[in-house]
Amino acid sequence: QMDVTVIGDAVNTAARIEKLNKQLNTTILITKNTYEYVKENVNEKSYGEFSLKGKNKKVEVFELIDVTNSNT
Repeated sequence: QMDVTVIGDAVNTAARIEKLNKQLNTTILITKNTYEYVKENVNEKSYGEFSLKGKNKKVEVFELIDVTNSNT
């Protein structure tokens, strides 16, 4: 049997962002970095920048509203 674990800064950031969903009454939040990657294919709402535990800089977050264009 193998146990799989993910570690690293991206995982820690995702965990902190996920906890913001309850505070903001949202379902899916993404960071500015992810938004830049998918912005041509989504509708979003910016919630501004948040201080996250373990981060020196604030992180800008967006709520993913829907997907507008799929390139599949």
